[in-house]
Amino acid sequence: MTEYPDYEEAPQVTHVFSRGGALHVPEGTEVPTDSCVRCGRPSKEVISKMVRKPLNPLTWYTKQTAINIGLCKKHIEDRKVGVALTYSLLGLGVIFVIAGAISISIGMIAFGLVAIVVSGYFRARIPIYRSEPEGWILKVEGAGKGFLKQLPVYEGTDGV
Repeated sequence: MTEYPDYEEAPQVTHVFSRGGALHVPEGTEVPTDSCVRCGRPSKEVISKMVRKPLNPLTWYTKQTAINIGLCKKHIEDRKVGVALTYSLLGLGVIFVIAGAISISIGMIAFGLVAIVVSGYFRARIPIYRSEPEGWILKVEGAGKGFLKQLPVYEGTDGV
């Protein structure tokens, strides 16, 4: 187990680490990209992922903090399907909202808005997402156990 400094000295932490089943990325550090962030297998592609908060609609379609992550072939394909479904659902939702506004149908507008919300929520979660901030450390959820096992574990309670 790697020891990390107390909270007062925390900005000196220069390693990505695992804590409580989440990936913690101190400001200015890079996530290892040689392994898939979802499963831990060797990565085939490195992507830049905007790390969004699924429960905050203001982050769904805006520019956010980006980190580079590695993905294996399976998770690259899963992400592509997820992105395609997300934008298809977004387009469908917009069409229903417009059609509902033209035909003055509250049901169609409501269905369209629900589709847009679901689209944004899934866009924020695929393949990783940000949870509540912990100061200067970016807490990222969605990383798989196989990937997290490759990182040092920090179990302290000193504010990090």
